[in-house]
Formats: sequence, structure tokens, C-alpha cells
Amino acid sequence: MSLTKVPVILYFDILSPFSYFGFELLSRYQKVWTKMDLKYKPVQISKIFEESSNSAPLLVPTKAAYLFKSIKLLNEFYKVINLSAFL
Repeated sequence: MSLTKVPVILYFDILSPFSYFGFELLSRYQKVWTKMDLKYKPVQISKIFEESSNSAPLLVPTKAAYLFKSIKLLNEFYKVINLSAFL
């Protein structure tokens, strides 16, 4: 059996709610997936949007609606955010 850990890199931006979900889930499962060598790499999502000639989701009404629905569904499944704190 190999003791080599599998490198996993989480590219994240503090403005991205999906980065937050990724961080929380990988941190949660890092205790179970003992062969995972988790590293964090910050990125600037604004630069990615700029370079790809894309708009941030909150600036496009249809993308914003999808974003909020996705966050709600992800949270219902993974139970990452305590929404009662916001109500």
C-alpha cells in the first residue's frame, strides 16, 4: 500500500461563494480522506472575469438569480451555512 498523498489544490477567491463551499467541504473531508494533501491557492476572480471578457454574476440579472438558487441548493444538501443567523 502506498503512503503517498494525493495533491489537491483549491484555487479560491474570497468573493466567490462557490470557493467558500469548496473550502468548507474539502476541509470537512480532509479528516476522512487522509491521503489528500490539501493546498490553497488564492486567485483574483475579478481578473479572471476581465481576462475572459466575462461579467461577474451579480452584474447580470439572470446569472445572479441562478447564483442564489445554486447557493441555496448547495447549502440544503451540504449544510455549510447556518442560514438562521441571517433570518
